[in-house]
Amino acid sequence: MRAALLLALIGTAQAVVMTRRRIGAAATAGLAAQLKPANAADDDLLDQLEDDGQMIEPQFYAPVLPMVLVNGSDGIGTGWSSQIPNFNPRDLVNALIAMIDGQEPGELLPWYDGFKGEIVPKGQDKYAVRGKIEKIDDNTLEISELPIRTWTQPYKEFLESLAADDAKKPARIADFSQHHTDTTVRFTVTMTNEQMKDAEDKGLYKFFKLESSLSTSNMVLFDPQGRIKKYESVQDILRDFFDVRLRLYQKRKGLLADRITTEYKRMDNKVRFILEVISGALVINNRKKS
Repeated sequence: MRAALLLALIGTAQAVVMTRRRIGAAATAGLAAQLKPANAADDDLLDQLEDDGQMIEPQFYAPVLPMVLVNGSDGIGTGWSSQIPNFNPRDLVNALIAMIDGQEPGELLPWYDGFKGEIVPKGQDKYAVRGKIEKIDDNTLEISELPIRTWTQPYKEFLESLAADDAKKPARIADFSQHHTDTTVRFTVTMTNEQMKDAEDKGLYKFFKLESSLSTSNMVLFDPQGRIKKYESVQDILRDFFDVRLRLYQKRKGLLADRITTEYKRMDNKVRFILEVISGALVINNRKKS
């Protein structure tokens, strides 16, 4: 069953490059999947499940870092929804080291690999996520980053709506151009003096919809006992993970000590056997059959 599952995952995964420009294709074609084995040192520590008399995957895996905080989570289950932002693996490592030293983990800010904008606290459990916009001259703006989960194609359509001129609503920008790469975003926006003043009066981030928000107020996960739990903070998730992972390290240490003790006794018996043969205390050659 496990082998069939791995083959199915590999067969359905599509090698689609995950960039801002190609997110539309990725959303429809599927994302690339990469399967890596779990830490072999944990194999004997985890509770293996059984299905129709065959051993299958363990009840849960225990990575070195809480991957739900590394990768984030966003979904809806029966009666529950959950939204968890991504966090920097280095920050998580530092927080766990502090916990090993008996300290409390400090505040952690959401983090997204490659994101060049800003993520700043905005009240309890909330964060403002800002893209990047710069005024090049009196009539030109450059947008070089979009907020998290804002993709290039929808944003292009938004700029087109700003540039549209009709009887009901005059154009709010003169024109725009695109200069993207596979990994970067760059819109160049030109405006008249009046349009620029209007945008600056309203605030460039608000006018160009370059600010969104993240929240940690709805982090729902299964706890170590398999019960649904709403976590009040990222630190609470870290504490539960820390306790589980520490118990497994202690269990691994005990298992390694037992193996080393068993190996030591086996080698000690071999040495005693060899020494007794050499000293003549134990005769194994030229013995008469009884």
